[in-house]
Amino acid sequence: MIIAPLNPREAALLAGLRALPLVAAAREPEFDGLTEAARAVLGGTAAAILLLGPKGEMYRKAWSGPPQPAAEALALALGTAACAGCAVPGEPEPADGLALVLREPGGAPLGALCVLAEAGLRPTPQQRSALDALADVAATLLLQRRRLMMAENRLYLYSVSFDGLLESLPEGVAVLNDQGGLALVNDRFFVLSGLSKSRLLSRSAPGTAVLRWLGGLGALGEEKCALRRWRAVRETGQPLGWQGEVANNTWLAVRILPVEGGGHAIILRDITDEVLAEREARALRAMNAQLRSAVEAASCGVLLLEGPPGSPRLLWANPAFTAITGFTAEELRRRGVRALLRPASLAGGLRPLAEAMRHGRGGVSELAARRKDGSACWLRTHVAPVPAAPEGDSAPRWVVVQSDTTDFHALVLAQEAARRGAEEASRAKSEFLATVSHEVRTPLNGVSGMAALLLETPLTPLQRRYAQVAQQSAGLLLSVVNDLLDSTRLEAGRLELERIPFMLEEVVEDMLDLLSPAAQEKGIELALDLPPGLHGRRLGDPTRFSQVLLNLLGNAVKFTAQGSVVVSLREEEDQRLLLRVADTGPGLDARSVARMFERFAQGDSSVARLYGGSGLGLPIARQLVELMGGQIGVETTPGAGSTFWCRIPLPRAAAPPTLPRSRPGASLLLVEPPGPGRALLAERLRELGLAVTVCCPGAEWPRGARFDRVMADLSVPVARLPREVPRIRLCVAGQPGERGCFNLARPVRYGALLRALEPLLVLEGAQGMAAPQPPPRMKLLGHVLLAEDNGVNREIVRLHLQASGLRVTEAWEGGQAVAAAMAERFDLILMDLEMPGMDGPEAIRRIRALGGHNATVPIMALTAHGREAALALLASCGVEHYLTKPVGAGDLLARIAQLMALPSR
Repeated sequence: MIIAPLNPREAALLAGLRALPLVAAAREPEFDGLTEAARAVLGGTAAAILLLGPKGEMYRKAWSGPPQPAAEALALALGTAACAGCAVPGEPEPADGLALVLREPGGAPLGALCVLAEAGLRPTPQQRSALDALADVAATLLLQRRRLMMAENRLYLYSVSFDGLLESLPEGVAVLNDQGGLALVNDRFFVLSGLSKSRLLSRSAPGTAVLRWLGGLGALGEEKCALRRWRAVRETGQPLGWQGEVANNTWLAVRILPVEGGGHAIILRDITDEVLAEREARALRAMNAQLRSAVEAASCGVLLLEGPPGSPRLLWANPAFTAITGFTAEELRRRGVRALLRPASLAGGLRPLAEAMRHGRGGVSELAARRKDGSACWLRTHVAPVPAAPEGDSAPRWVVVQSDTTDFHALVLAQEAARRGAEEASRAKSEFLATVSHEVRTPLNGVSGMAALLLETPLTPLQRRYAQVAQQSAGLLLSVVNDLLDSTRLEAGRLELERIPFMLEEVVEDMLDLLSPAAQEKGIELALDLPPGLHGRRLGDPTRFSQVLLNLLGNAVKFTAQGSVVVSLREEEDQRLLLRVADTGPGLDARSVARMFERFAQGDSSVARLYGGSGLGLPIARQLVELMGGQIGVETTPGAGSTFWCRIPLPRAAAPPTLPRSRPGASLLLVEPPGPGRALLAERLRELGLAVTVCCPGAEWPRGARFDRVMADLSVPVARLPREVPRIRLCVAGQPGERGCFNLARPVRYGALLRALEPLLVLEGAQGMAAPQPPPRMKLLGHVLLAEDNGVNREIVRLHLQASGLRVTEAWEGGQAVAAAMAERFDLILMDLEMPGMDGPEAIRRIRALGGHNATVPIMALTAHGREAALALLASCGVEHYLTKPVGAGDLLARIAQLMALPSR
């Protein structure tokens, strides 16, 4: 056997092994035979072979004879002395033991062969020669054992190095011998294959299981043919490769290679990352191709620029850019990107883009550009930086997307011109409506004022009826004018709401009184369903609330030919009021309902011709309700009437008033034709605690019944009513009642009903329920200057003022008013705003400029303009107080008393 020399690592490992006592103390049969032969040659009692340690220590390798500690110690001493060279050459003296040194071929001691005897040893030459031969054999055996151990150690080192190398491989490796047995496998093989290490190695034929697993993958065909395919591969000696997906998103590559010396190696490699990277690369290539196709097909221009923001150069442009500007990429590359821009962009729009690019950001700007043919255009330009490459050595790049916004800019200019035209038209319309309002309100003031003065004179019932109708007609005409003005204000968003306390029942009953003559003329019944619990003060805009109610109620009266119109109010959650106006008119179809709240729309053109109307009432009501934070709608069926409803937030301004109650046992007989009015009136009476008996005219009431009051329609003869019972008569407004009775006009106001029943009621603690009596005309003292160009209006105001005790000086134009102010001292000046010659604002400014008393004299303007126009005129002359025509006597005198600060008497 040829043993190669040890390398330093092997020598160090061997030295460590030799230092272990267990190596030297290992017993072997060959060495035991040598010690027994040596003891027999000399006839000794014991023999030993001792090994020399690296530090001079001796270890027993073999022993022959009984174990005796003293003999072993003697053998150890003899061997140590012999290896140290302490024996004297020559003929030795008889001794208890003999030690022969075992040497390497170079002479270095390996150990000693010791023989012990009790009587002393004196070997003969033949014995000595035999012992020397035995010593040589022992030395040879020791050297062979050492070389064999070194070879085994080297093989062990090689094995350890190979195993470490094998386990460190990223691939899984399994080696099958020619018979298909598993000769070698690393742990990575189990990780990649998913095979269980413990289960595989415990099988009798693990190699066969590996082959079947390969067959299951498809690397060796089907699983049942795997062994046959393996034999074919083994016979050909050619390598075999396969790769595929072995699990969800996990791919393996399998190679089967012949191994030198016989057998085949199966190598598994995880190629998941490679497969996914390749897929991603293919997807990116496809996406790039699609993106390029999309960019080339895009309708907006796309450019790729490179270089510093101040002077980038063009790398690429899509066909759409050429279609928009006329420049090809090559032409613009030669001329530079700035050749595309007009001076307006170089001075303005380009600056924010360049600033954003200098900071590595993107931006958007509108650039004034010129096409290749010289025509001007606008380009909406988006600039975005391109992410730098990982190495970061290339110049910065930018993607530029440009859209042609020339038509958009032209459209903006057209819209701006249209907006200015619309504003001018709106201004002209507002001025026209203001003029119409002024021209209509002025004669309306005359009609309403004269009718009011006429009603204050002694009149016959028929004359009073005519005067009332004239005054109410003027009020309806005024509501049409207000609708027109309100429509304009709502459209312009200039209508402002008030939030003041008002009596809900008074507003509702006033509107019913206003429409009552029209309802009576058509013979329809007008009824109010207002529970007493809803009475009291509410917070809101009474004017706009009454306008909504007037529009809904007027619409119902106008389109109802027979039957009734019932107004009902209920309180819902959050103190919202539900107002319902139900009529028995013709109803509406779905098409009419869809157009009902549109401006200038009528439910039916034939109905519009029959009834007339501007078509503004319901749209204005809808806008007012929504402005107040409410909702409005309609419930209708063709031929079965309509119910218009709205929900409006009107919170209480104070606690509800205490309701009066009737005396215990009070009773009343109600004689009325059937209808909603009778049912509601009976309900109100019972809420007061009265025992109410209802019967129709001509019917008999319960004989023998006792009543405290009888309430009957004026058409019921007295003979048909209980005798000696106080009567309350129900009649239409303006109709003369029965003498000696309490007469109530329909629809019955709640306050008037309480006054009629006052003898039957207990009013202690009741507040705010009885309607106040109309106040007497207030008496004032002072001198008033009245400037008004319209003679009728001037006469109406003068009569009202003189009737209240005021002294009046008249002027019909502004110049006369200024001259009068210079000549006399006045306590108040009433000034019309529009007059011939010098108008009101100019006259006010000149009166204020006179100084002295005129600088502080109260001035109140009288105007037929709307609120916004009046405020604008008053602001120009420094006046805050005004009244809008037509002016009622009560409002006029109340404001005069307030301004003059004179107590009424």
